[in-house]
Amino acid sequence: MEESNMKKRTRLAVAAVSLGALMTVGGTLAWFTDTEEVTNVVTMGKVDITLSETGMGSGMTEDGGLIMENIMPGDKRYKEAKVDNVGNDAYVRAKVIVTSGNAGVMNTFVDGHADNDLQMLDFQNQPYSVDWERVVLEDGTVGFQTIYYYENDATGDVFKKDAATWNPFMGFAVPGSWDNALAEAGFNVKFVAEAVQADNMGSAEEAWAGFEQSEHKDLEGAGTAEDAHGTNEIVIE
Repeated sequence: MEESNMKKRTRLAVAAVSLGALMTVGGTLAWFTDTEEVTNVVTMGKVDITLSETGMGSGMTEDGGLIMENIMPGDKRYKEAKVDNVGNDAYVRAKVIVTSGNAGVMNTFVDGHADNDLQMLDFQNQPYSVDWERVVLEDGTVGFQTIYYYENDATGDVFKKDAATWNPFMGFAVPGSWDNALAEAGFNVKFVAEAVQADNMGSAEEAWAGFEQSEHKDLEGAGTAEDAHGTNEIVIE
């Protein structure tokens, strides 16, 4: 009996040692691990456009715009707008915004007579009519704007990075129908270019719809470039 008990204790001891060995091995294996971390560097794209103009004036406004004086009804004024894309591919548009403290000038945009509206100049220096829409600017000023959209069938209307300069218009023309009632009046012309990323935005229509809903500022991949020369002040003789 005593020998049997001895064998039992021996077997228990061996079992205990074996279990201990297993536990030790298990504990040791816990340290045979390896962890590697990979930090992915993500560089965000950038929508970046520039807007400039060429033209002549008699002086400069406080914000760097041109002052054009002694403008007569029927006069044409060369004001070429130049838009360049120096960032990622984008949909781009340009706005011409007209404001005036003269009610007579502003009424010409809503009187229903297209020949009485301010006109734009094409590449042959010929005036043509555009659609003007009433807008309320951020400072509460009421104005009228017309919008030009960059178009290119080969790229699906995408303005490619470093593509050729876009010239949406070459200037403007004061209607010959403006008479003495508008003598010594004046108006301001401001050029603004806007861009929204082309990638992952669907069509140009979808991109601009999102741009409008975001109020321009909150949409990722959007940008605005105002005329580097500021607002142009036009004084009618």
